[in-house]
Amino acid sequence: MPGKRAQKDPKTRILDTAEKVFSSRGFDGASVRTIAAGAGVNLPTVYYYFGSKQGLMLAVLDRRCGPLRQEHLDLLARYEKEAGGLPPSVENVLEAMLLPPLRLAASKSATHAVVMRLIGRIMAEPDLETQTLLLRGHREVRTVFEEAFARSLPGLPREVLLWRCEFVWGVLGSMLCGSQRVSNETRGACDPLDTPVVMAQMIRFLAEGFRAPA
Repeated sequence: MPGKRAQKDPKTRILDTAEKVFSSRGFDGASVRTIAAGAGVNLPTVYYYFGSKQGLMLAVLDRRCGPLRQEHLDLLARYEKEAGGLPPSVENVLEAMLLPPLRLAASKSATHAVVMRLIGRIMAEPDLETQTLLLRGHREVRTVFEEAFARSLPGLPREVLLWRCEFVWGVLGSMLCGSQRVSNETRGACDPLDTPVVMAQMIRFLAEGFRAPA
């Protein structure tokens, strides 16, 4: 019987290996040669499929975060449809923004573990290139939610709205990558994996922040 690695096509083996290397070493510390060796392929094969180290990182992010991105968009589209031509409420926009990743974080699935390691590592990377790669994969979702908040809060100056969106992404990233820290620092009073409670608290707090005077 062939092993699992032998059953996978070269592209999948490269992506699987790249996830582990990027998660443990970061973008700068990851070597394409190391990834190729771990996947059992030669360097030209990596470049044939992905073009560059940057292209490989983007493919890794898209494979794991693409379904999450679609969940964001589908949920927001549902709330916009339910609003019947009016802008959705700030609370509904926040729910579409927060629920998919929080639900994934609470699932304890294998996908959750990979995504959280990747996000945590990339958020900790100080260099501009790594942050730019992350933004490229996330730009569509960010833009869609900025426009949704602008429709829900038409009187809010654009600069202020963008600041407040950044605060939401920052809070979300902290919750996703620091769940054990939250539990420890609150001595167990706050369970960051209790999705309904986390959602209710975050939405109540953040909605008031969005509606605060500019």
